Amino acid sequence: MVHRTFDAAFVNRVMNDPVVRPFIGPGPDILEMGPFVADRRNVVLATEHGCFLFHWYAPGVYEVHTQFLPAGRGRHALDAAVAAAHWMFVRTDCMEMLTKVAHSNRSAAWLAERVGFRPAFERECEGYGQTTYYHFLYQDWAARAPGVHERGEWFHDRLQDLRGTPADHGQDAAHDRYVGIATEMILAGNVAKGVVLYNRWARFAGYHPISVAQESPLVLDIGDGLIRVTDNDFLIQE
Repeated sequence: MVHRTFDAAFVNRVMNDPVVRPFIGPGPDILEMGPFVADRRNVVLATEHGCFLFHWYAPGVYEVHTQFLPAGRGRHALDAAVAAAHWMFVRTDCMEMLTKVAHSNRSAAWLAERVGFRPAFERECEGYGQTTYYHFLYQDWAARAPGVHERGEWFHDRLQDLRGTPADHGQDAAHDRYVGIATEMILAGNVAKGVVLYNRWARFAGYHPISVAQESPLVLDIGDGLIRVTDNDFLIQE
């Protein structure tokens, strides 16, 4: 639903729209986002009606700014925000998202809280008034992210189809969830993050860790065998 864009003209058009610009806060009358977009540490995820600007703060930490035209507000923005959180946690180094919302902007607070942001503190912010500062941690996202449980089931079903035998453990919804997250990361090319975060969970839960047995082509040791990762799929490595 969302895609990464480097189109600064689109971002400028959305943010300088007369119905959007007043909610952005103090600054020049006309915003120029070219330098922000050009900095590849930052990420802009867009739909046809607006965008999310993820401002890189530190390794794994981004502040997000949400900018949508009226046609994209409400359900469209919520669905896009859920998709954007998935994109960032899966495809980048992101482990924590930050955002701040003026108390007068109730729709933005609703959106942040529905996605999973939690209040961290409140203070008076120049140009915004009384403001709530929110954060959204990877661990909180992982525990409730939609679609990843089904991805984990897909992995186990695919493994059974290839081997002809079921996995060496019983049904485990939590395992499906975290296998699903690791699978999404690895298939997206974010291998190191997928392996490290799965192993952190696996050791805590009592499962065997995984490791990279070969980088090119990518082969993973999943504890009871080797799998070779291909485009959006994997094969048993003989």
